[in-house]
Amino acid sequence: MVAGIIAAIATDYMYKQMGYVKLLGLAHIIVWTPLIVYLILENRKDDMPVLPKRIITFMIVTIGISLVFDYVDVARYFMGNTVPLVTYEPV
Repeated sequence: MVAGIIAAIATDYMYKQMGYVKLLGLAHIIVWTPLIVYLILENRKDDMPVLPKRIITFMIVTIGISLVFDYVDVARYFMGNTVPLVTYEPV
């Protein structure tokens, strides 16, 4: 939960500074990559019961799919696709 809150705050801050650009995935990469590594290491433990292993596996798959999109978006941003997709206008 802490990782999710940190990622949400960082993404919101970046969005307010730059608008809706592909670089927004960077906050997720910074927070979710260490988390997924930790979860993989925890999931490899033999003494863990089956249900927690299944929950962690589900989390790894879900976060992994999200990270694929984030890595692609951030790579595209660094390759020159820096135009905001939607402009931010404060109310």
